[in-house]
Amino acid sequence: MSAMISLRSRSSATAEPVRLRFSSSGQTLIFGLTVALILLMMFPGQILQRRLEQSAASDSLTIAYLMAWLRAKPDDHHLRLQLALHQHETGQVFRAWTTLQPVLASPALDEQDRYRAELLHLNLLEKLLWAERADSAIFMRRQKEFIEQLRILSRSPRFDDRLEHFAAKAYAMGEIHLARNLYLRLITSDRPRNLNWYRQIAVLALADNQPAMAGRILLLGLDLTPTPEQRRILFLEAMRHFQAANRLEEALNAARLRLGSLANDPVTLEALARLALAANRPDIAEYYVSLLLKQRIQTPGRQP
Repeated sequence: MSAMISLRSRSSATAEPVRLRFSSSGQTLIFGLTVALILLMMFPGQILQRRLEQSAASDSLTIAYLMAWLRAKPDDHHLRLQLALHQHETGQVFRAWTTLQPVLASPALDEQDRYRAELLHLNLLEKLLWAERADSAIFMRRQKEFIEQLRILSRSPRFDDRLEHFAAKAYAMGEIHLARNLYLRLITSDRPRNLNWYRQIAVLALADNQPAMAGRILLLGLDLTPTPEQRRILFLEAMRHFQAANRLEEALNAARLRLGSLANDPVTLEALARLALAANRPDIAEYYVSLLLKQRIQTPGRQP
């Protein structure tokens, strides 16, 4: 009986299907290279290269294709850049860094490839930076390299479309002056203005202990406020920054020039009357009080 059970066990064991598996990433890579070589034989080179460049997927098979093609064309820096971009997308930071170096050294890149290569270089520098302990000497060295590269790219007109991104990176790295200069370039550029840029400059000015500059910048952004209430909030915030800098006369002059539609806003008029009194300018305070009284008289249902 036991012999029969043993035979059945062996029979059922041999009846199980055999499953083939790739046991390592190395075998996957070898498989990819094999398929790539077959494709190289099946398709004309330019057709295959276009297919690889247009591939949105970044996976081991795509990378294997590109590596095989690069072996056939080792001096093709456009192809090498494609490989580095795919390696970066799949988290192969050190491989992407190694692949990219000859591309950066090439003087023959066209404008688009140079743009993509330098942006990738910056991204890889940041990835390598955060791979280190923040208190290590390597971290400090890589942080310096990243900031220097950020400065270089931000000076190039080629990267004007990345200024906001660069400014945010500079601020995150504690480079207040660089971040502020980049936001200033944004508000003086031909691009449609963004109120957030003005607010960011004000924040950076305050971080640099320059509240008067923060006030001036916020006043420049007044025309971008979408509602009267938001205009009032921004205007009064600017006045507070002037007060913090003890620049009361400048605040009153700025208010005279930039008051605009807020001349009909009782909350703003009351704040300006108090500001004038604090600046020892009763004549100006009297003017704002007269405007305030006029508003209250003209508004039905308001008590004097």
